[in-house]
Amino acid sequence: MVYIRPKISYPFPCVSLTEHHCRHIQAPVMEAILPKLHLNRHSPRAVLFAGPRYGGIGLAENYVDFGYGHLQYLIGHLKMGDEVGHMLLSLITHTQLQVCSCTPFFQLSYPLYAKWIDSTWVTDVWKFTHPTAIIVDIEKHWTPKLLRQFDRPIIDLAMTFNLHAQQLCSINLCRLYLQVLTVSDIVTARGDRLTDSAIHGQRHPHQQSTLVWPVIPRPPNSMWHQWRIFLQFLCNGDKLLTPLGAWLSRPHFQWQ
Repeated sequence: MVYIRPKISYPFPCVSLTEHHCRHIQAPVMEAILPKLHLNRHSPRAVLFAGPRYGGIGLAENYVDFGYGHLQYLIGHLKMGDEVGHMLLSLITHTQLQVCSCTPFFQLSYPLYAKWIDSTWVTDVWKFTHPTAIIVDIEKHWTPKLLRQFDRPIIDLAMTFNLHAQQLCSINLCRLYLQVLTVSDIVTARGDRLTDSAIHGQRHPHQQSTLVWPVIPRPPNSMWHQWRIFLQFLCNGDKLLTPLGAWLSRPHFQWQ
């Protein structure tokens, strides 16, 4: 293991793998070394990989090396503030934009969002840190702000209606296409009615977002059907059940 472990783990910071992939890569190595350690090849992996504190043998696990390599890479480049660090910050911002929450996504439950967001290098870090309760606190982690009283992030609100993952995925793709984050982005300036553009699935003709959004094609009609079902939970006709109040911060869009 002293010789093979560095060779296997060397490319880990630059690749994206699942825990299943890591165990598949490690399987031939385990088959070769376990007999030399006078251990049965079918020994429970939990016993082999657990540390002596828990009654295990403490063999190195590929997935732990994989996650640790990602954390080293992330923290190192963010601390240096180099070009790679700036690219990682951009990817973190993109993930936050897709998650659509005012809470940094590293503090959220990964299994809750994993079913309907894109899998990226950053989400691999999120997936690794979530079950181990590792706290990743990014100093320049961008998060959207609530713009008005009684405002809510659209996806956070959609998740309160017990929708399944496919419905949430459809709603999120429509939201990304419309370039909106919170309820205040899809209502009139008075905050009491939905805009016609939000109802008909069209970008608002008189406002433009100052954020850099992913370029995606227009979602199919089936997804817009799910979007309109979601809007029906928020209003009676086109009038909001809970009108928004006073403005709290500057919106991310500009009125023409």
